[in-house]
Order: sequence, then C-alpha cells, then structure tokens
Amino acid sequence: MPERYAQMQYANFCNKALTDKGTFVAEAGTGTGKTMGYLMAAAELLRLNPGRKVVVATATKNLQEQVMQGEIPRLRFKGGLHAHLRPAIVKGKNNYLCVSALLDLYDELVVQQKGSIREGLSWLYLVLRVFQTQGEVEEIPHNIRALLPDTYRLLSEANAQEVCVPKLCLEPAKCTYARHMEQAYAADIIVTNHHKLLQLPPKLTDLIKHCIIDEADQFPDFARSALSMNFSLGVVEARLLRPLLGKDRRRGFLDRLAERVAHHVETETALLVLDEIDSIHRDCATIRASGELIQALPIQGEQRWQEEVTLEENGRWIKREFSAEIEQALQELLTAIQFVAGKIDRILRLLKQPEDKTFSRLETYKEKAAEFAESLQKITSDFPARKWIHVLEKSGQNWSVSKMPYYLQDEMEKLQNVYPSLLFTSATLYVGGNTQYFRNQLGRQEPFAQEVRYLSPFNYEQQEKVHAVVPAFIPCYEHKMALDQKQAWLQTSMETLLKCIVAMNGRTLVLFTSRRDMEDAYKWLHTRLPAYDIELLKQEGTSLWEIRRFRQEEHSVLLGLDRMWSGVDFPGVTLSQVIVFRLPNPSLGNPLVAHRREVEGGFFWSKFYYPASQHKLRQGFGRLVRREKDKGAFVILDSRVHHTARMQHLKDELPVDLQPFHAGAEMENWLLKTLLPKLELASEWERRGVSL
Repeated sequence: MPERYAQMQYANFCNKALTDKGTFVAEAGTGTGKTMGYLMAAAELLRLNPGRKVVVATATKNLQEQVMQGEIPRLRFKGGLHAHLRPAIVKGKNNYLCVSALLDLYDELVVQQKGSIREGLSWLYLVLRVFQTQGEVEEIPHNIRALLPDTYRLLSEANAQEVCVPKLCLEPAKCTYARHMEQAYAADIIVTNHHKLLQLPPKLTDLIKHCIIDEADQFPDFARSALSMNFSLGVVEARLLRPLLGKDRRRGFLDRLAERVAHHVETETALLVLDEIDSIHRDCATIRASGELIQALPIQGEQRWQEEVTLEENGRWIKREFSAEIEQALQELLTAIQFVAGKIDRILRLLKQPEDKTFSRLETYKEKAAEFAESLQKITSDFPARKWIHVLEKSGQNWSVSKMPYYLQDEMEKLQNVYPSLLFTSATLYVGGNTQYFRNQLGRQEPFAQEVRYLSPFNYEQQEKVHAVVPAFIPCYEHKMALDQKQAWLQTSMETLLKCIVAMNGRTLVLFTSRRDMEDAYKWLHTRLPAYDIELLKQEGTSLWEIRRFRQEEHSVLLGLDRMWSGVDFPGVTLSQVIVFRLPNPSLGNPLVAHRREVEGGFFWSKFYYPASQHKLRQGFGRLVRREKDKGAFVILDSRVHHTARMQHLKDELPVDLQPFHAGAEMENWLLKTLLPKLELASEWERRGVSL
C-alpha cells in the first residue's frame, strides 16, 4: 500500500534496531504510523524468538492506553501470526491500593467505631476497586469526589506508594502491586512509562534484552525525575505526624499506645515507655517548627536553594539567597526525625515486640521515620554540587525539597548495558535537521549506532491542510512590562482567543506554558463560552477524563500545558484548531534551566535554550493533523514570533508559512471568509446565527 510505504520502511528499521546491538534513533513524523510500526517489529521478533521479552516505554499514559487497548489488540487478532502476544502494563506503585492499609482502615473505622457512615461507604468503594480493577485507582470517576468526599483522603492513606512496607505486609499474597508485577513476568511485551523503566526490578530487567523508548524527546526529563530524591513535609505530616499525634477529634496512635501501656504493662517498663512517648511528642513539635521556618522563607514556587530572591528591605530592593537557612532548618528536621525512629525502636525493645496489632504498628512507623530520615540525609549530604540540582518547592501550606542529577551520561550507559538493543523513537527528535539537541539532553558525546528520519507523508501546504497565522496586532509580551501594558496584552489576547474559539464552534486545543496563564484563560472563558453552548475543559493531573471528553464532545475547548503539547491524539473534526497562547520559551527560573545556564555558560543558549523552544513549538503543531483527512488552523497568539528578531528562528521548525494579521478586523474576515469555507464549516456558522 503506497500510503503505508513510510511505515514499512520505519518498521524495517525498528526490526534492525531490535535484532542488532547498540543505541538507535528514529524520528517518524506524524502520519507515519509509528506506534504500529515498532509494535509490528517487536511482535515479529517475539514470534521468531519464543521466550524473549520486549519492553516499550512511553512518556504519557495516553499513549500507554493507545498501545494496550488499540494497537496490540489489532496485532493479536484470532488466527493471525501474532495471536500469541502476551502483553502486560507496568505502572508505579502510586497507581494501586494497599490491601494491608485497607484492613487497617477497616479496623479503625468499623471495629473501633471511629468512622462515620460516609467514611464507611468511601472505604467500601475502595474495596470494590480492588475487586473490579485489581486495585488500580487511576481512573476514579470525578463524581465520586462529590458523592463520597472522604474517598480521596482514605485513598491517600491506602496508597501503595506511600504506605507499603513489604517486609511488614500483613497480606503479601493479596498485594495488588505484586499481582500486577507477576503478570509482567509472564508477559512477552511489557508496556510501561519512562519513569518506571528506570525503576524496574532486576528480576524483570534480567529477562529483557530489547527496549523501545517512544516519545523519546521527553525521556531526559522523566529520567531526571526517576533518578531524583524527594522529601515532602506534607507526606511526613500525612504518613507520620498525624497518625502519631492525631488530628481534630481523632486521637493519635501515641495517646492510644500510652493508654494501653499504662493499663497492661508492668509499672517500671511502663514508665520508661511513657517517657519515650513524651520525648517523641517533643521531637514531632521540632519537626513542625523546622518546617514552619522553611515555609516562612520569602520563596515562591520552585527554585534552586542557592537562587537569589528579590525582596524589599528597609525601603530598598535587594537580592538575597537563603541556602544557609534552608540547610540549617533541614538539618534540625533530620535530627528530629532520626530521634523519632530511634525512640520508637527503643519502645519496641522495651515491649519486646508483642504480637498485639496495636503495638505491631509501631514497627511500621519506625520504618517510615527511618525512610524519611534516609531520604533527607541523601538530599542534604552534598550541597552545593555541580552534578546535582537541589530544589525547594513551595505550594500553599506545603513544601518539598529534592535533589536531581544534572548529568545523565552514566545512567544512559547503564541503560545500554541493561538493554543491548535500545531504540529511541518519537515524532519530534530532530531540531534544525539533526539530533544534536537530543544528544545534548542525554549528555551523549558519541553518535548513535544509527539514526534515521522519516518525514510526515502529509504535504501540509500543497494540500492546504493547515493554515498557520499570528495576530500581529496583539501587543508583544515582555516579562517586565508595566501593569497597564500587561493588562492591555492580556485583554487583547483573551478577546482574540475567544473569537477564534467561537468561530470554530469549539474544536480547539489551547496550549499554555504556565499554569497562571491557563487559569486566567479559564476564568475569562468560563463565563463567556456557555452563551455559545461550547463546553470548557481544563487539564487536571493526567487529565484522562478530560481527554476522553474532548474526543467525545465536538463542540468543546481543552486548555492544557506540559504533556498536552505532545502525546495526545485527537483525529478528526473534534480538533480543528490549535492555539499557542505564548511561545514555549523555557523559563529561566526553572531549576534545571537555571542550572544549565550556570554550568554551560555561553553555550547554554545555542545548546539548550533556542532548540528547546523550536522543539516544543513543533510538538504543539503536531497535535493538529493526525490523520490523512485532518485539517485546521494553527494560531500563535504571541506576536513576538513576528516582531522580535530573536524569536524568528521558531518559524523555521513549522512545515508551513506563518501568515500575520495586523488588525483584528483583518483576522475576523479571514476566519469567516477564508478558514471556515476551507474547513467546510461556513454553513454551520450561518445556522448558528452568532457574531464575533
């Protein structure tokens, strides 16, 4: 089939990459049939080599879903060559419920009669999830939050990632996560995500020699995330302090323990235990006090510890860094957590670790405290360091600290050793006609074993599939623009955004680079779109529900950032317009970007900054046309791409010319007189009887 010639070429290359040894790179442009191409190669390898395994890692859950529910079933049709395929999906522990934790909640809510009827119903719903989805919690319906608001609190208390301590598990045979992993051991094609790929147990990776990393352009960022160490005060509160100390009307475990010790333990031992309990109370107060010191620092969002903050002092604006204050507070907090773990251990030895369930929970709290202390010690041990990025992030009343690696080359060498046949593939791996930017991100000096590029079979301009425009009449955005100028920019941007959406009767994906911009747009549109009967959707977390809803409801608008720039697929008329609100230039305040700028010096701009902008804009463009018959408009609301010389390079990555409009009336005329007729939507516009 001529239209599948590119896919056949691509599949042949994937077959070569999987059968040879080395690291291979393949870009397969939109419309190539990339996913089915590499799955055909993997399926044929497995057919000819029974007993082997292939792992496929994607960046997004959307693509995992497409692979497992769409593409692999097409390969496994009855009587076909690849009906033998045994697929399995491997997700992180945070996607599963812990059965032991559910049993503890039952004991607390029902046996001890400390729960309300509403909490009991929430608990019952989670138990049903264990039976209906084998413990998966990823797709709990949104209406459950309204019907059973306690579900999400109980979910956090029964999340396997947070509460699972394997060596203390009361129900190892019923562990939902372990049962899912057993399916992976029995499978021959394993689908996972980038983050989990780097955390698969050796017991599984020892069985796998072939690895395909799809959406590979996003792999460096996910690799850093997987290799990072994290410590969150909110998690310490939820998993250690609140259970030990109690909250509101709930008595803490320490008070219940003291009561039982006073009544059931001989006097001398009881006095020693009660003294340790009092001391733990003081240590917990120290943990909270140290946390409040960090919370009080004049730092917003996320930044490196050593980053300077601009603040007003004695009527003057000055710049200060707070790394010393952060280090001191974290050291005090670390010491207090270590004391808690040590004192719980002494209580266990005094009580001789009895079998009573109430006392046995002490072991869990000791393990949790020791785990928190170990994490924090690793994070604080080598600050400052060129090879590590130390980050403080504040959000509301919570904060967290983390340490992520700057260099990835050592980890990439390990990955190559684990998987002798390694294929990186994506629709957007090339920038400026080569893979140098991707190699820079991986920290790779030498060329790949082989790299190929299969361009999209779509001829955008000749077939008039995409019309790319920029409203050049919108004021240019500047980071330090005056308040009145920013209001003028925002007002014109929002008005133009609304007109584009109304003209298309929805059918629009709006891409943002900052959550603040997205929230501002949501507030603006939320009160205006109902008049046009257009549904407004906004990215929340993984947004699987919003993505499905957008696919189902043609007259809708989806606002998104980060992952929405890539890895989502909306073929057909449900998406006829992609709008870029602001050019995707990396934020210089981002910890990784700031560290790169410091480490790379003058090479930073050409090695990372400009290529990153070009790459992301190309990703956004790729959302629009996913199938042969797709067509639509690509609108960049950021007029800097037309007016500012240093932004001109961004246009080079687009496969179509960018048409500027210098007046609002000119753009409105184009929308109604040119675009809608070409998209065969002019008659619909007339029937609607609305105006811009």
